[in-house]
Amino acid sequence: GHSDWVQSIAFSPDSQTVASGSLDKTIKLWDAKTGKELRTLKGHSDWVQSIAFSPDSQTVASGSDDNTIKLWDAKTGKELQTLKGHSNSVCSVAVSPDGQTVALGSDDNTIKLWDAKTGKEIQTLKGHSNWFHSVAFSPDSQTVALGSDNNTIKLWDAKTGKELYTLEGHSDSVWSVAFSPDSQIVASGSDDKTIKLWGAKTGKELQTLEGHSDSVWSVAFSPDSQTVTLDSDDRTIKLWDTKTGKELQTLEGHSASVQYMAFSLDGQTVASGSDDKTIKLWDTQTGEKLQTLEGHSNSVWSVAFSPDGQTVASGSDDNTIKLWDAKTGKELQTLKGHSNSVCSVAFSPDSQTVASGSLDKTIKLWDAKTGKELRTLKGHSNSVSSVAFSPDSQTVASGSLDKTIKLWGAKTGKELQTLKGHSNS
Repeated sequence: GHSDWVQSIAFSPDSQTVASGSLDKTIKLWDAKTGKELRTLKGHSDWVQSIAFSPDSQTVASGSDDNTIKLWDAKTGKELQTLKGHSNSVCSVAVSPDGQTVALGSDDNTIKLWDAKTGKEIQTLKGHSNWFHSVAFSPDSQTVALGSDNNTIKLWDAKTGKELYTLEGHSDSVWSVAFSPDSQIVASGSDDKTIKLWGAKTGKELQTLEGHSDSVWSVAFSPDSQTVTLDSDDRTIKLWDTKTGKELQTLEGHSASVQYMAFSLDGQTVASGSDDKTIKLWDTQTGEKLQTLEGHSNSVWSVAFSPDGQTVASGSDDNTIKLWDAKTGKELQTLKGHSNSVCSVAFSPDSQTVASGSLDKTIKLWDAKTGKELRTLKGHSNSVSSVAFSPDSQTVASGSLDKTIKLWGAKTGKELQTLKGHSNS
């Protein structure tokens, strides 16, 4: 397949196609059911750093170090458009939820908006004088937000490209921006140790959330938009009411850095995994620590809720996965079998299966109800760094440092295909 490292991999929303982008300057499209390589998309003259599907699965967007973005027909592989204009590498690509607009962020400090159907450049969003760290579309596709090293966030109209607001107030770099699921609020996390909430439609600063003693690296909203959670280098997690800006709780208890946070789908619980070898479950309404899940003998690298909310899975540097009852915190199973660290865990969308990827070069599939090992997927020649299920739960994709992606039947464990062609990881 690829002749250099694979930089990015994505399933189409309809689960039919896998796209992979590589340092070998190509994108490859693969049939997710058979693993057959459908086509190699050639045209970029430098590394392909990012890829994204449109929500309708019809279009693939690729961003490259050759300063361009290309739009491709996902069904035919035909190059639809080359979007030129950036004077430096394209480092991020995002497709609006309605599929109408592509946003492209570049090291030249601009974002360009393009019509996804015609490839016409709609606007160049200028204004930041420093590097930016994050770009996000609002869920209603109306607004684009960008956080920057110049301490500001800019909001643009995604349809017209008009700059709506420059959100000023942070005194240091803005590392993360996120929209609430209802598109009404923008949250920004900064090196100045604060989070600010802004009205997405008004640009008005609603609240400054203070309390962290170190940089705020990530922000996340609950599914109902009522709560925002923030994690920091100070080892705490804070929950805030997005309407009032009131700090609901400071979730303290971890004795080392928090590596991962996840909301349950109903928004009632937050799970946090830490270098202190524990997972903690917290009630998002009261901030009460529901459980401390102890049992791992090394750092917890990943945490996931099952889609049905019944189970928490944790992957650890101690080579195991543990399954826990999300309601009681009881350890249900310790899944042993990997001979090296577990890098990632994922539940299938139907909640029936857990996949784990490990430094031991294997993927294991487990019965999420019983903890029984269903099968070990062998074939990679280097560490497995990521695992993901297709939206229909039928296929597992694994990415490895051996520069390949493998597709496996989730029900059979059969290797469907090895997607080769990238010449680097």
